[in-house]
Amino acid sequence: MQTQAILAALVPILAAGAAGSQCLVPGAPWIDTSDISDTTYTTWRTFGIERVEYGGDEYLLINTCNEIAIYSTDGVNVSPRSRHNVPPFGDRDCNLFNVAACDDCSIGIAGYETQGTVLFEVGISPQGVPRFQGFEYYPSAGAVGGFVYSWNGNEYLIARGLPGAPDPTSIVYRVTGLEDGDRVPVQTLWDPLRGGRMLVDGGLRVGERHVYLASPDSSQSVHCYRIADDGTLEYRGTPLAGVVYRGRGIRYDAESRLLTTGGSWGVQLWYVLDPETPELLHTIDPNPIRREERTAIAAPYVWAATQDAIGSDAAWLWQSEDAWRVVDPGVWNDLDWDYQSHQDAVLLVLQDGLRILVYSGYSVLLSLTVCEPVTAEVFFDGFETGDSSAWGRN
Repeated sequence: MQTQAILAALVPILAAGAAGSQCLVPGAPWIDTSDISDTTYTTWRTFGIERVEYGGDEYLLINTCNEIAIYSTDGVNVSPRSRHNVPPFGDRDCNLFNVAACDDCSIGIAGYETQGTVLFEVGISPQGVPRFQGFEYYPSAGAVGGFVYSWNGNEYLIARGLPGAPDPTSIVYRVTGLEDGDRVPVQTLWDPLRGGRMLVDGGLRVGERHVYLASPDSSQSVHCYRIADDGTLEYRGTPLAGVVYRGRGIRYDAESRLLTTGGSWGVQLWYVLDPETPELLHTIDPNPIRREERTAIAAPYVWAATQDAIGSDAAWLWQSEDAWRVVDPGVWNDLDWDYQSHQDAVLLVLQDGLRILVYSGYSVLLSLTVCEPVTAEVFFDGFETGDSSAWGRN
């Protein structure tokens, strides 16, 4: 097997222990459907990854083409994947573009491009792991995403086109279940820069009471909102741009308060002491003719890739020292799958300190372990003194 060959090739490198040597060790695939050529919309493919906590443990919600699977961080599929059964659009099998959930929330949202919206419910099984319990499908809901968050014991949903919506734009609902009567509209969101309807592809919770909402406008705007005491959202500005579209171009590392965005500008690193005024620290444009629309971060590592592109010139894992440095650039060419495009990834820091890159490559989902992982403290002091010089500045 090619994975074993890769591991064997890395043994001399690890044994040498050269100062500063860094590599990525691919593990066995969590999902591998690369040998299936006659695919349908039920075939497992991997497009996007969302991190979420249930009961204090972290899980990954995996976009598997048209359904969602729940995995533990060690690669175990903990419960049956969803059964939304959203029909394909023409000859395009995979229409699930964005998935949103929040920590210990029961309601999530899945956006199907051209095919509508699904609201799904997550509960805890007798075995103590999350599982899907029910869903409602709204074919006429014209959006490819949404957002969910919690505040003061209540759950809130941002969606567009649901039955009974008071306006043709995104609505904030206080939600307690899947029935129409379980959604109470509490706020109408209009585009804060241009007026008119506002679309939300996805978002991020940043800090205790701020959220970033990504809008699919021509500027790829990311709007900042503060959560008010009553759970509604107060617009506080549009401090940056980013993409949340079939995978994430904007990611946040809460421990370091660092955020990455990807797009036509390349990859940007932001320090978010105040979510309303984030500070741009550094920009990398590794391939100016492409758009780096997928990012992940666990300081001091940053990953980025170009969706649907293949090979080492389309995916990177950087380590920040006194300058940005690519970690094991050849690993992407060595992965042994027929169609190895770069869809999405998350960087995990496990309890033993290892950093795991969970990587989604269309027909495969696998983890790659960072050899001899370094800690953020090696390169900067956690910004406790405000010193961000180790990451570089524009």
